[in-house]
This record gives sequence, structure tokens and C-alpha cells, in this order.
Amino acid sequence: MIRWEIFHFLMKAGIILLTSWQAHAKPHWVQTLCESNKSVLILDNFYRQTPDYGSQMTKPLFDIDGDAIADVEHGDIVKLIANSNFNDIKTYGLNRTNNHNITTDDIASALIKIIELIDTNKMQKPSALLMSIGMFISFDKLNKELRLNDAINPENLMSSKRKALQRILELNERVNKTPFISKTAQLIQLTRKINELGIEFVVAGGNHIPSHKFNFYSLLKIKTVGALTFHGKEVAPYSHFHEDASVYVVGDIVVRRLENGIDLNNDGEIDVTTNELSWEEPIVNKYRGREVNGSVKSEEEWSFISEGVFYFSILNEVAGYRYNEMQGDATQDFAITYGEWVVFPGGFHLKKDSQENYRYDPSGDGNPNQVSTLRGTSYATPNLCQ
Repeated sequence: MIRWEIFHFLMKAGIILLTSWQAHAKPHWVQTLCESNKSVLILDNFYRQTPDYGSQMTKPLFDIDGDAIADVEHGDIVKLIANSNFNDIKTYGLNRTNNHNITTDDIASALIKIIELIDTNKMQKPSALLMSIGMFISFDKLNKELRLNDAINPENLMSSKRKALQRILELNERVNKTPFISKTAQLIQLTRKINELGIEFVVAGGNHIPSHKFNFYSLLKIKTVGALTFHGKEVAPYSHFHEDASVYVVGDIVVRRLENGIDLNNDGEIDVTTNELSWEEPIVNKYRGREVNGSVKSEEEWSFISEGVFYFSILNEVAGYRYNEMQGDATQDFAITYGEWVVFPGGFHLKKDSQENYRYDPSGDGNPNQVSTLRGTSYATPNLCQ
């Protein structure tokens, strides 16, 4: 097994621990961003409120209060986390043109519009553009498109950035260029324009992406964010890693139910009120405190929320399954595969207590109001200043 495969396996297993300095020291660009009085612009999907620019989604896709009923959109969660990190936040809303996926065309169209709004003084130039969306492609696809003498792989990815980008722009000048070359060249050019405007471009690193793929944005002059677990001492097992993360910050957000709403910034304040939520019985309450043996049904039983998104309603033993790309099979963990994608069970990570009963305590403080955990580099990205 080569060095990279060993390191990648340890990262995915959550074995690599960060030192105190690595976990808490922030790069200068993060400190500057967090101290700035200028706004940050979040590019994402929004449902709860009309975004400052762009489009608003007509129905939610994400549960946020732990009952497996969709309440909000992805960008709504990102903004709620950003509220406790930045002084001023603006939003640009995307629409999904391809079922539930955000395409590269969607991103490119939004970036073109953002640049136009800034150039015409219809948008105040933000200090940063935050995008909790990645573009993941395989090394095989990249090498097939670029046709370089030396193939690009996980070990030489970062040292090959300049060569790869130059090759894409060179191929883009040809008449018979492929759609891949055309789209990636456009992203390169748009990103450069964002950089020229003096805007820090920050994107999520990605979750549970197989080692044969990488986040294309890591090749550009963009900061990528990896995730730490709740206490900030360990790289989260879902956090994508190809030696390209610019910074690691906490990506596990524990949701607590208060009397009149939910608190997801761990400050005792209500972030979303009950009248904006479905507010049914939390899924974890069906299991918390119950005896493990004999209380769990088949892992085939699911709760279907919105279109195309599955959340666990019944857990097998203590957890579900996560695809183990090293062994090529399913291993007991905290997520399941859906095709080649990994789908999280809504943060319902139950464990056994000393009495062999189910315990739900993701923060480790014993708070009985914990009902779910939002996990992802998507949620680490707006959490830069914590």
C-alpha cells in the first residue's frame, strides 16, 4: 500500500489527530476576513427568506429540527451558522436546474452575474464569497481530458496545479474543445476575475469523496475548507482530504431544541422559531434511553423526505453504513451509500451507554435537548471565525 493510500485510510477512519496548534491557529487570511467590517456573500440555495440577489427556492429540502421533515434549504443552514461568525452577510440564491444538483453552469452563471453587479455598482464588493458547494471530478477524467505526459494523481496534485490550469486554457483555444474543457476554462477565468476584484473566494472541501476524485476548485486560487469534529481536535472522518485544505474548522453543528425554537450555534439563543419548523417529535426520542437489544428493525426502513433525500428513521445496531472505498464494501458506520454518493442519516448517531441503552450525546455534555447534528465541510465553511 503506497504512502498516500495509508494516509487517506487513516484520515477516513478519523485516526489522524490535529495538534492544538493545528486545530486552533488560523491563517492570516482567515483572521483578516473575520475582523473585516465588509460583508461576506454566500452563494447557495435559500428557502426561508428571499436572498438579497438571485433566486429563492420554492420548497425546502433539509430537516433542521431533528424530525426528518424538511424545513429549510442548504443555504439557510449555512447562513444561520455564518450569523455567529461575520458582521454582515449578503446572500445570492441559486436554483437547481438539474433535478436536485447544482451544475457547473449554475455556478458559472451566478459568478458572471455577481461580477456584473459589482462592476455596475449594484452590489457592494464583499470581502469574501463563501460557497459550500464543490466540483468533484476523477483523476482519470482529468488525465483523459488533459492528455499530459505525466499523469496527475493524489500525490502530485498540488504541485501540478499550474500545469493543469495552463493545459485547460490551452485546449480551450482549440475549435474542437470538449464540454469539460470549455466549462472548466470558464470557471478558471471567472475565478481569476473574482481574485482581481480583491474578493477572497472560499469553498467547502467536500464530504466522503473517494480518493480517486478531487475538488476541482482546489486547483484554482480559492481557499478550501476542511472540517473538524465538534470539539475541534480531530479531522472529521467525512472531511475530504487531498492535501489541499487551506484551513480546518469545526463542521459538526449540534442542534438543540429550546422551548420556542432551535439553537444551532450553542449559545442558548433561538436561531429558528417553532413557527418556521415542522416541530414534530424528534427521531432520536424514539430510541434515546431504550434498550439496544431487540429494539431495532431492519436497516431497509427509511423515512423519505422531499424528493431524493433519505434520512434514517430506523437504525441498524448503533449506526448505519458508510462506503469503505479501501476495501470496496460497506462497513458499519454513520452513513449509507446511494449509488456512488454517501448520504448522511441526519446526524442521528446513537451510541450505547453503560446500561446497554441508546444514548444520544454528540456534544458530550449530556444536554437532553440535543436532537440532531449537522455535519459537513459545508457547515465548516461559514464557521471560519469560531
